[in-house]
Amino acid sequence: MMFRTPEEEVKELVKELRELKDVLREISSKVTHIEARAQRAFPAAFPKASPGPRPPAPKITDPPTLSPPDALKLYDEFVALAKQSHKGEVQHRLQKMALPDLSLLSRELGVSLGKSKPSQKVLINGVLRRINESMMLSTSSLRQRSERPEGGGDVVRSSLDQTDEPGSAPNSELPRKDNAG
Repeated sequence: MMFRTPEEEVKELVKELRELKDVLREISSKVTHIEARAQRAFPAAFPKASPGPRPPAPKITDPPTLSPPDALKLYDEFVALAKQSHKGEVQHRLQKMALPDLSLLSRELGVSLGKSKPSQKVLINGVLRRINESMMLSTSSLRQRSERPEGGGDVVRSSLDQTDEPGSAPNSELPRKDNAG
């Protein structure tokens, strides 16, 4: 008994794969032949695929049915739904939107897409990111408002009161360092 080298083993595998593909082609050919005979003998058992041509899906280049203000109103509605823990409904409604409307909504929200003709999935993900950002920003601003003391929310410190250097006294007459130049 002789051991094979790796090259001989690869050649043997390639040979077996070719033989297997030939056998599969032969089987496929026979199945197709049997199916054709069955269709001729029993046409009622093989209904036609579709009665007519399907209307083409809207392309991203088609004109949208929404106006820009309507798109922004729709976005506000989506944000409100998402805040009420209805993100699934938002995603479902986005998936039902026509591609031109989805593209308009993305453009109005300033979603960077990177392609001239992005897919529906890319557009939906971009809009969902904007919705999530909006929710995070609103919860962050609510948190900041709640951290302000009662009645002290309107007090604004002047830029002279705020310094970048530790240990410097407010309202000091020392010149501040400028990062501009």
